[in-house]
Amino acid sequence: MLYESEESWGIISQLVTQKINVSYFGVQFIMGSVLPLFVLGGSEVIRLKEPTRTAFTFMSALLILIGVFAMRWNVVIGGQLMSKSLRGFTSYDPPLWGINGIVVAAGFVALPFVILAIITHFLPPWHEEPKLPPRRKLSF
Repeated sequence: MLYESEESWGIISQLVTQKINVSYFGVQFIMGSVLPLFVLGGSEVIRLKEPTRTAFTFMSALLILIGVFAMRWNVVIGGQLMSKSLRGFTSYDPPLWGINGIVVAAGFVALPFVILAIITHFLPPWHEEPKLPPRRKLSF
């Protein structure tokens, strides 16, 4: 929209710099893009031990996922905050309870992990090694 110089650029500029600036610049760009890049680069430059490097890689992956979630939030919620007439903004406060609430969403996020835990409890995907009796030393 900036390239095409449309009249909507003014309201989008206000949206990005005023309404969703924390989730856009702070969470999406810094926490979701820049910080994981520095963490991964730093763990390679410093030459950390393998468990520490794995922990840093896992932390970077989580930060990237948070950045992707923030990007989706900014696109969906940011798009709904603009009025269709481009004259101002609406407001959005996510409810805690209810069919579209945070608790129900967190339950849906946790549900696959609960199902996986139940399935692996009854049908373990790993095979236990059979325990062999101790070896006897042969003497000649």
